[in-house]
Amino acid sequence: MQIEKLTKPHRTAIKDINTLIDLCNSRDGIRLTFDPDDDLKEEDDINTFLLYDKDRLVSAVLLFAPTRKEAEITAFTRPEYRRQGCFTRLMKEVRKDLRRRGTPELLFVCDSRSRDGLSTVSHIKAVYDFSEFLMRFDPAGLPPLTVDSGLTLKPCAEEDSPELLAIGMDAFDQSREDAEDFNRGMYTSDRREFHTICLDDRIIGMIGVYREETGLLVHGFALRKEFRGRGFGKQALYSLLTKYSGENRDRDILLEVNAENPGALSLYTKMGFRTLREYRYSRLPAAPL
Repeated sequence: MQIEKLTKPHRTAIKDINTLIDLCNSRDGIRLTFDPDDDLKEEDDINTFLLYDKDRLVSAVLLFAPTRKEAEITAFTRPEYRRQGCFTRLMKEVRKDLRRRGTPELLFVCDSRSRDGLSTVSHIKAVYDFSEFLMRFDPAGLPPLTVDSGLTLKPCAEEDSPELLAIGMDAFDQSREDAEDFNRGMYTSDRREFHTICLDDRIIGMIGVYREETGLLVHGFALRKEFRGRGFGKQALYSLLTKYSGENRDRDILLEVNAENPGALSLYTKMGFRTLREYRYSRLPAAPL
């Protein structure tokens, strides 16, 4: 068997990865995807680790690490190759590279329906941290809503960055470094459409859409503290959904929300989102224990 480590997956690798993921999704009754165009990674970061048996891809470990604080890990192994050390071999290479990058923690992502995935996370003694729900928008569930005449969504401009930085640090409990890493992606990616939420021309929040292969992902939704609980978040989301659902009738609109955020869950449910999946996140130090 041979290991292939890639900074940018080539066409054959992308095809092999998607074939492997489709197989695992079908076998395990789960829903995970792969985005080969990771627009938040550093150019020389290795985020794709593949194990081949001759010309067959048998296992893959994929990273998403938009900041240096942690790396999100998703892993896939063909059923007939499980419990043979494939995942362990790849993780040794992952750990070596993350030590080089100075990333201290691993955050394993597991669909809650995957018995083998949950068993692996338990076996490596990763500690459960939190869960997120993947939700899909149903246009039929969107209620009629009157939007304040002064509330608008405007494309982000680079001069908005200081205000959005402050909003993100507060809303998502981010360090300045992490918030700056995230903000850079707003202006450098051609797949992210980020908007300021303005009230009478004052920036009161932000909300974005990321164009994935499988649909549109709403993300980075936040308001200033003093404007929360006043209906502006609901109005901004309504404006976004009516815009994108009208323009993209053939594509799902998705979002991920922390399962322990009842306010956000209530809002999204009222605005027509329905839960598809639960993803469980578990932590482990990047260096071996």
